[in-house]
Amino acid sequence: HISEYKSPKYFKEQVIQSLTGILQSQGGGLFTLEGDYYHCETVWNMNFVEGSIHCSDPFIKFLIRYEWIIDIKEYKARPDLYKGLVLPEMLAKLPSGWLIVPLKHNYSLMGFILLSESPINESINWEDRDLLKAIARQISSYLALTKISEELNEAQQFNTFNRLSAYVVHDLKNLVSQLELIVKNATKYSDNPDFVADAMLTVDNVVNRMQKLLSQLKKTQFIASESRNVFVNEVIVNVMQRCKDKKPDVAFVNKADYVSVFVDPERFEHILEHLVDNAQEATPDEGSITIELDVEDDFVVVQIEDTGRGMDLDFIKQRLFKPFDTTKGNAGMGIGVFEAKEFIKYHHGVLDVRSEVGVGTVFTIKLPIAIQTGA
Repeated sequence: HISEYKSPKYFKEQVIQSLTGILQSQGGGLFTLEGDYYHCETVWNMNFVEGSIHCSDPFIKFLIRYEWIIDIKEYKARPDLYKGLVLPEMLAKLPSGWLIVPLKHNYSLMGFILLSESPINESINWEDRDLLKAIARQISSYLALTKISEELNEAQQFNTFNRLSAYVVHDLKNLVSQLELIVKNATKYSDNPDFVADAMLTVDNVVNRMQKLLSQLKKTQFIASESRNVFVNEVIVNVMQRCKDKKPDVAFVNKADYVSVFVDPERFEHILEHLVDNAQEATPDEGSITIELDVEDDFVVVQIEDTGRGMDLDFIKQRLFKPFDTTKGNAGMGIGVFEAKEFIKYHHGVLDVRSEVGVGTVFTIKLPIAIQTGA
C-alpha cells in the first residue's frame, strides 16, 4: 500500500503500518531528517518521541555505516553485539521501544523507523532482518521521491507568492503617491475646509488599504541585509518596544547580557517579533508572555513562553512549520513560522516548540554564539 500516494501524512503512516504489520508490532514512529537534525515526524498508534538527534551523532553514523536492524532489548542485554553503538537516551529510555530500522537511500540516511513491542514476537531471526532491510530500502526510495515532490510543490507556491508581491508593491506605491500629494499641497491649502475634508478621507482610505496589506505582509516580510555580530539582548529590547502597544505585556528575563550571534539583524528581529506577536494573539490580556535569554554550551538560547491557548502535537507536527498553511484565513499566508525555522536552520541553529492545549506554548531558539573578534 505504500505506493498509493494520497498525501504526505497518509503515506508516512502507511510506511509505518507496513512494517508494524510484518512483525505484529503495536505501533511505530518515523524519524526523518530536517536541517541538521532527525526528529519524530509521524507516528502510528504510538506517542510522539520528544527531542532530536544531530546528524553528526555517533548513533546516526552507526546506522549509515552498518545499516543494521537494532533490537533495543538485545542491545541493552548484549551491547558487545553492537560494538560502537551508543543509543541516544531519548530512544533508550522508551519503555515499549523494540526495533530501529534504518532508511538508507544511496549513501545518505533518509531517517529510521522505531517499532514498539509485539505481543506475539519477542525477537527476530536473520530472515526477518533481511526482509526488513529489503522493505526499508524500498521505503527509502519512496521517501526520497516524496521529498522531491514536496520541494517542487513548495517552489511553485513561492513563485505564486512572488507574483502576488508584485501586485502588493504596486498598491503600496499608489498609496505613497496619494500621501505625497497631500503633503505637497498641505502648506498651500491647509486653510481650505474642502481640502482638509478631502485629505482626511484620503488618509482614511490609505490607512484602511495599508492595514489590509500589512495584515498579509507582516508575517511574510523578507528583509535583505548582511549578517553581522548582533547582541541578542538589544534585539529583544527592540522587539518589546515594537510590541508594547499590544496585550498582554511582555516580560524579559535576561540571564546572559551582551551575548551575540552572527545573523542578519533585521530578519532576526522580524522573526522574534513575529513569534511574540503570535504569542500575544494567542494569549488573553490577563495572561503572560516571557522572553528568556540564556546560554547553553556554545549556543545562545531564547525562549518565548506564553500562557495562551496552546497547540496539540498533531498540529505542531503536521501544520505549524508548513508554508502557506494558515489558521488565520485571509489575514495571513502561513509563511512566518516557516521563515523562522528556515532562517534559524540556515544559521546552524534549531527552533523547537513545546505546547499544551489550554496551557500555553514555549518556542525555543538555539543559535551558535558568535566568535568575538578583536577591534
